[in-house]
Amino acid sequence: MSSAEPVVLHDNRSEDNVENDYQGSFRTAELDPDLLNYALATDAAHHDGFAISKHLIVTCLDQRPDFDLDRLLPQIGATFDTVSASFGPAASDVRVPARFAQV
Repeated sequence: MSSAEPVVLHDNRSEDNVENDYQGSFRTAELDPDLLNYALATDAAHHDGFAISKHLIVTCLDQRPDFDLDRLLPQIGATFDTVSASFGPAASDVRVPARFAQV
């Protein structure tokens, strides 16, 4: 997680993250495209020469109603086989943006 400004959560009473010695305190921040690109580059370095499918799901978008997935994707240096977005805790809350829907 980057040192970005914290994100204010909405209606997160059911969050069960508690501070402890292993995970530290509960933190929030905007998704950092640079850190995502770093993770993808590291993954690619360890899988050089292998055909790998890449799938992206962005979760917790019920907390970020103004989040623009279409603005994020051009900042990521990878092509994904599928892209999904989760707008709540249930499987039915997961949606595939129209431009990524399988025809």
